Amino acid sequence: MPKSLLLLTPTLPNPLPAIHGNEAPHANTQIWVDYSSEPKSQSLGEGIITMKGYVISEVEVLDEARAAEYRRLAEASIHEYGGRYLVRGSEAHVIEGEPNPRRVVIVEFLSLAAAREWYASEAYAEALRVRQTALDRQLTFVEGVIP
Repeated sequence: MPKSLLLLTPTLPNPLPAIHGNEAPHANTQIWVDYSSEPKSQSLGEGIITMKGYVISEVEVLDEARAAEYRRLAEASIHEYGGRYLVRGSEAHVIEGEPNPRRVVIVEFLSLAAAREWYASEAYAEALRVRQTALDRQLTFVEGVIP
């Protein structure tokens, strides 16, 4: 993967109204995307945009009572670190690939760094201990794109 990438944008409706007002950006606006450091953020005009961080969890419940306790503890810690649920325990409907009967949870954080801080936090530590016997899961952290 390149260390940085230059994107040239045509004149489009402004994706950043909070920074640039309601006017469209000029043709061929240059946006540098830097892949070499944490956290990923871009300075465009007067503001800085940080790409969101997402935690994607594919879950199989092993113990319903412990899973309820885990959800309670995890939710409090997620909110404490600025996260919000986008998908919570929904059944996945596989369209392509091997079927996986697991449920899906997707949590959005302000940045990938914030997601990592949450996962390593004391606030989440107790939930993580409960998870060991409550759930079997695959946990993935991914970074969003510039809005």
